[in-house]
Amino acid sequence: MGVILPVFADVFRGFHDIIRSVHLGEGHNRPMYDFNALAMAALVISIASSLTYVAYFQLRAVSLSRRLSKTTATAALAVAAWAGGVSLIFCIALLLAAVGDYFKSYRSERSLAIAIIASGGMQVLVCIWFAAVLWRGIDAPMVAILGVFGIAGGFFVMILPHFGRRVILLLPYFVTSLALLTLGLGASPDRPYLMTGIALYLVSLILLGFELILFADRYKFLLIVGPVIWVLYYAGLVLMMIGGI
Repeated sequence: MGVILPVFADVFRGFHDIIRSVHLGEGHNRPMYDFNALAMAALVISIASSLTYVAYFQLRAVSLSRRLSKTTATAALAVAAWAGGVSLIFCIALLLAAVGDYFKSYRSERSLAIAIIASGGMQVLVCIWFAAVLWRGIDAPMVAILGVFGIAGGFFVMILPHFGRRVILLLPYFVTSLALLTLGLGASPDRPYLMTGIALYLVSLILLGFELILFADRYKFLLIVGPVIWVLYYAGLVLMMIGGI
């Protein structure tokens, strides 16, 4: 551990220098994510937990160790966000995401409902963060936005019959996902890390929808796509955290 921590610290300092060069290259003197000692320690714990979950626990049977590895990855990210100077709104959103991840790892009908509620609450807070703290205005053409909404609506109609009574929970979740995309477009100009994070997060939601309705019982598919979904989801949260300053 005494060898690993300095290595991670050097990696994060290098990443910080890259981000700083991007900001200075754009000619802006904006605040940046603060890679201080506490933030780096929390990031090390978060990344280590995320790698442990995706490489070992994800496709294994439900267990306390599996739940803890998944939840710690997101909860430690919340600590890293707070230590790095990110808005408290997003920090609380990450804690709600950790709650959602914890209950999703149970793989039961009842726990999935709780996970959807927690994840929907997380998305509402992210929307508030975009609108109240990071808002700059939407540069994207309206026709492009309407096109994305049309595709998203078609996707929701396609998966709707597969969820039965859960649609009562999924409809608000779907609406908050569209709101997150729309408000993210207005919060992300000149914030490339934030926009990339939003895109990765939303792609993970799309793949998750396909997994739930089409491939839930196909282990070979889950063996490949399951880790991809987690990596996209987790990387999206990390990039939103770093870019949302």
